Amino acid sequence: MNRRSRLAKQLSAAAAAFALCFLVSAGLRAKAGTTDGFGRSFRTTNTGKDVSGDRIVRDKPDATGGRKKKADAKARKLKERSSALGWDSDAMHPVAPADAAMSEWPFTGFNAFPFPQWLRRNAAPKAADLPDPSARYDRLIVKYGRRNGVQPPLLKAVIWKESRFDRNSLGSKGEIGLMQILPEGAVRDWEKAFHCRMNSRGLLAIPELNIEIGSWYLGRALERWKEYDECDALALCEYNAGLQRTNVWKPLLPDGKVIPNIDIESTRKYVEDILEQRDQYEHDWNWEKLK
Repeated sequence: MNRRSRLAKQLSAAAAAFALCFLVSAGLRAKAGTTDGFGRSFRTTNTGKDVSGDRIVRDKPDATGGRKKKADAKARKLKERSSALGWDSDAMHPVAPADAAMSEWPFTGFNAFPFPQWLRRNAAPKAADLPDPSARYDRLIVKYGRRNGVQPPLLKAVIWKESRFDRNSLGSKGEIGLMQILPEGAVRDWEKAFHCRMNSRGLLAIPELNIEIGSWYLGRALERWKEYDECDALALCEYNAGLQRTNVWKPLLPDGKVIPNIDIESTRKYVEDILEQRDQYEHDWNWEKLK
């Protein structure tokens, strides 16, 4: 048998196996109920309702020959299933929540891979689900705050304002991560200071690196304005609006006020919010015990 013949037989066997899987899964689907397009799978009873209790109305052709969906009400999100793996009482027909991305055969609606559902359900809780989402970064905040000369309550307040402790936050101007650092701004200055180069912007979303760069940039600003009584406010102005504008807003005397000089409303509110949150953390957060 030559090479071409062997290849043809292998392709034929593969095609036959795929056809068999297609027919089996199609039969399972027909037994179980129906599907909504190529997406969510619905298990139906003989009453014409899905397992969540919503009535299913199948598509009917309209007068123009096209297909138009008709339903008494939009399908509500499917209720959480009792099984940790997302399986229905019939183990051959997995059912996932409506907001879960299903791994399906392309034309049958049969969910062949329930493992991603299990992984999603048993993963670590999201920050929004924790009583205090910021607590997971406390040690990093204290570590790099001390290293770069930034009081941890102030550093934590900046993260609260910039991203609400969402490590995946992205700004409209390209800001990245917890401290919303700019690759063309704080990151570039940090690279020059430490003679290194970031090969991937994705690394900047890593909490430890993000806080290290952001706290270094803020600490440098605090050092620049340390002769002023309101050096924190001036450093925050520089972090938000840049050094050039901050030079315009700085008071004439070291003991002068800063906030009344800020002529950009968003920056003024930015500074006020962070200073207020800093005061709250200083009162409520016992950060000195963290190492």
